[in-house]
Amino acid sequence: MVYKILKKTIKNIFNYKLKKINSIKDIHSGETCYLMGTGSSIKEMDIMLFDDKPVIGLNEIIFHKNFINLKKKYLVLTEPFFFYPFQSKIFWNGSWFPIFNPTAKILKKMAKKNRDILFFLHLSNILFVNGKNIFYNFLKYPHPEFPSRLNDLNCFKGAFTHALSLAVFLGFKKVILVGCDYTFNPPRGRHFYEKGEGVNIDIKNYHTEFLKTIQEFIDIETLTLEKNDTILKSIEYSNFKNVGRKYRENYELVNQDKLEAIKNTRKNVYHF
Repeated sequence: MVYKILKKTIKNIFNYKLKKINSIKDIHSGETCYLMGTGSSIKEMDIMLFDDKPVIGLNEIIFHKNFINLKKKYLVLTEPFFFYPFQSKIFWNGSWFPIFNPTAKILKKMAKKNRDILFFLHLSNILFVNGKNIFYNFLKYPHPEFPSRLNDLNCFKGAFTHALSLAVFLGFKKVILVGCDYTFNPPRGRHFYEKGEGVNIDIKNYHTEFLKTIQEFIDIETLTLEKNDTILKSIEYSNFKNVGRKYRENYELVNQDKLEAIKNTRKNVYHF
């Protein structure tokens, strides 16, 4: 009961900030976009080939050398308290850092420098990151015309569901998943910034209910490296872009300072 009252109070206090996102409702009505994740399949793709449509990026995809060169881009970072001092110690059992964790420091600088990228962050980060290109999320989308059925599913549970719901909010009629390897069959683990190729993992029912519901509002297709059977429509990268795959290692795609930041932020979590 107390927790519900606290959440409602916070929402009311920052309601004017949360409603800022309403200014971009349906700005891409009827269009198609890419939702670009951080899966290892990115290592075999040329992401500049996806410059023909708007891109909604997830988390560390912004560290890819070519992401900032894309024309129309958005960046979703849903994690709460990400920009807080010492949050990596509290939430990830990492090392203590004097101010902010390394990736948070870089992301904050990139948000300030790259004003053409619209960032979507959890409201808890409002004390540490702000700007005209920053939008905050908390609990539900504030626009009255956003589907209540999606709001009730907790769109901000993670970056993937956040980005998909954002595509609906922006008015896109279709989204093509790129680097979202958990939607492969079998699901594929590891990220493009980790060392080595992806590995098959055992993840069952990956956002099954959410994907089933959101497809009533937007068409979803996942881009795979090879033909496989998924719960979503799929197409192979080589057929979609009419090019061959070319593998690149993480150090070829991410500058060394950013690789080191990722390593030091969540030690022993990723494969390097």
